[in-house]
Amino acid sequence: TKDKDLEKLDVIKDSPQMSLFEIIESPAKKDDYSNTIEIYDALPKYIWDQKREHEDLSNAVVTRQCTIRGQHFTVKVKPAIIEKDDGRTVLIYAGQREEILEDALRKLAVNGKGHIIEGKAGVMFTLYELQKELSKMGHGYNLNEIKEAIQVCR
Repeated sequence: TKDKDLEKLDVIKDSPQMSLFEIIESPAKKDDYSNTIEIYDALPKYIWDQKREHEDLSNAVVTRQCTIRGQHFTVKVKPAIIEKDDGRTVLIYAGQREEILEDALRKLAVNGKGHIIEGKAGVMFTLYELQKELSKMGHGYNLNEIKEAIQVCR
């Protein structure tokens, strides 16, 4: 992160918790695991609006209801507050670009880039690695778009 020196972060590279993100090969083995990632993936957390940037803070929080596996959830989707190069402050909700970015980060995590960082699950990557992974997935975002998507996901 830009807030901290990377050398000062407490990073655990081979954590048993990170093995939960690994792909389980056999269907029999897959049935033995309950995965909260399935619930996270099913939550309606993305805004599929043609307009990416908003400026009206008065109705910024979008509340959605959903039921997953018989359990009721209320999801409050909040936009990221982003300062543009021209000095404008805009609200950007996580959308298709951020969902694709999340998928690419997850792929990097299961391929050895996932670590426990400061006690939380995280992914250590370079912007170039992420851009390359996104490109392999058929999405050619430039570095500024990737940086903005990361800010929106924070």
